[in-house]
Amino acid sequence: MRTLIFLISFMSMQAFALAPECPIYANKYDCIRSVDYNFEQLLDLIKEQYEKENQVKKNEMIEAAKDIKHYEKLACLKTCLN
Repeated sequence: MRTLIFLISFMSMQAFALAPECPIYANKYDCIRSVDYNFEQLLDLIKEQYEKENQVKKNEMIEAAKDIKHYEKLACLKTCLN
């Protein structure tokens, strides 16, 4: 659970909008592109943070980041009507 909270703190929360349109982005494509960009930055951070740690912990963090990316993309698809 701590891993998920740690990762969420680095991801863009703009994709979790409740409005029927993208609140910050012009369309779904921009929202999804932002999620992809933030995911790549998070992967770089994880690789940097866990460079010398054991490989199992690093892999767990990467898998958690992939889960977050998946749900943020779903949020873009569900909340952005345009």
